[in-house]
Amino acid sequence: MDGVISRALRQRRLPLSGLNCQPSLMKDDLPQRLKHIESHLTHVERLHDELNEVVIEQGKLLKQLQTQVRRLSDSVETAELDRIKSTNPKPPHYQ
Repeated sequence: MDGVISRALRQRRLPLSGLNCQPSLMKDDLPQRLKHIESHLTHVERLHDELNEVVIEQGKLLKQLQTQVRRLSDSVETAELDRIKSTNPKPPHYQ
């Protein structure tokens, strides 16, 4: 999934200078401009889907890591409590 992110970051944006808004040029180039915009939109939609997959995978990984951290924390806490109990003998009147 790292490849998707790096590929997304490397993508260049299309320059706005080619999109003139002069009425005479708009009529002549409208089909070409529309095709260009549709192509760009298709690319953006595909990129959005790829990035969405990355986010979903990272969410799953984050849940797994949180579970592991919780288990390790519980294990360390239990081990620490056992160590404290073993190093602090009970007074004679408790035995």
